[in-house]
Amino acid sequence: MSRRWLGITGLALLAGTASFPAHASYEFYGLLHVSGDYVDNGPLRALALGSNESRLGVKGSQDLDFGLKALWKIETAVDLTGESAALEPRNRYIGLLSSFGSVIAGYHDTPFKALGARVDLFSNTIGDRRAILGNANGTSSDLMARNAIMYVSPRVAGIELRVLGSPGESDSQQLGDKGAVMSVSAVHRSNLVYFGAAYEEQRLIHTEGVRAGAGVTLGDAQINGIYERMKGEGGTSFDRDAYGISAAYRYSATTFKVQALQAADVTDQPNSKGALYAAGVSQALGKSVEVYAMAARVDNKGGSAFAMAPVAHGEVYPTSAAGQDVYGASVGMEFKF
Repeated sequence: MSRRWLGITGLALLAGTASFPAHASYEFYGLLHVSGDYVDNGPLRALALGSNESRLGVKGSQDLDFGLKALWKIETAVDLTGESAALEPRNRYIGLLSSFGSVIAGYHDTPFKALGARVDLFSNTIGDRRAILGNANGTSSDLMARNAIMYVSPRVAGIELRVLGSPGESDSQQLGDKGAVMSVSAVHRSNLVYFGAAYEEQRLIHTEGVRAGAGVTLGDAQINGIYERMKGEGGTSFDRDAYGISAAYRYSATTFKVQALQAADVTDQPNSKGALYAAGVSQALGKSVEVYAMAARVDNKGGSAFAMAPVAHGEVYPTSAAGQDVYGASVGMEFKF
């Protein structure tokens, strides 16, 4: 049996057979998501399966003395297509919850990344927002931070504050503060609207970014908008804005979705803008299963080479030449439990 399946089996056995103390709760959960993709960037064409960040996880909590509660989570990405045997880490942590909020330590999405994910209706697919948002000269600045400590405040008037800090030290080549991350956000959420802002600094790729996003839900319709400003120094020197919208409408068990994101020219680099457009329809086949079909396009100007699905898709498609547009179509299936 391969190491990958030994790991998955062990995770399942942990959830199913472990003995937990009284007043403890735990949950074994997962998302299995496979798509068949056709991608055309002009000179090259690809037909492949993507695993779309399929995952397995176990999470839980336990009541403690002094009004405290222990929190924990272990989540792992699983490649269902066989491209990789690795069990890639996802959010995993241990922490404490009180009336003053929660503090967790481990490996976790930054608040900056989480705000961007709120607008993304095609996450992990060929229409993923990270083709444009958080694109720091070809490197994605949306990350799960290693060695992270994050504080999450209680909601006050619907507003939640998140503050994450990481000293870096992700491997032997990134000691001290070279991989350090600082990320904060403030978000207001209700059943009708959400709006918020986030700021982040990353020492490893010498970037800083600001995001502001908002959304509204009216019955079966949803619309979101986001603005982002990224700035890099040193070897990643650049300065540019990006913005976009996404919308969805649900009719019975069918959902229609569209998304458009635009990156403006980098300062002092004319003709370097790019855009991502995605549209799709999904059909629920029950409480846990959904199938979908979608199409996406990445537009590149003469001085830009934005890629389609650059991260978190499970299949890496050929990088575009400068000025070359990329077209893609995909059909997929998701099973949540």
